[in-house]
Amino acid sequence: LADVFLVKYQAEPYGAFIDYEKFFQSALMLHDEILEPFLAKLKSHIQSIHVCLGKIESWLLEPYSGIEFLEATFGKKLKIPTADDDEPTKHVLKSCKESGTFVKTFEVSNQSDQAKLKKFLEFIAS
Repeated sequence: LADVFLVKYQAEPYGAFIDYEKFFQSALMLHDEILEPFLAKLKSHIQSIHVCLGKIESWLLEPYSGIEFLEATFGKKLKIPTADDDEPTKHVLKSCKESGTFVKTFEVSNQSDQAKLKKFLEFIAS
């Protein structure tokens, strides 16, 4: 039974991923008394994978929510940069006729900074 609990991995190029088909085939050979707690542990493991995938999905969508905020705030469509872009994309979102310079960075994925940006825009508009 030593190799029953041995984790087997998929063939390349997916060698970093567990081969769950072989894993389930091995699990089916377990006696019912062992299979029940094993399946409970497996369910817990799959639920933790599901949570991790949800976190990855929200992490991947985070830049789009920032871009959506900027597009809604400034009424302009922004080009989403890709890995093929040689240089960063620069956008002038708002300008004013006063002379001088003011440089401030706002983290648009942060709601507090979004509120600060909106207050700043209200200030320069008046």
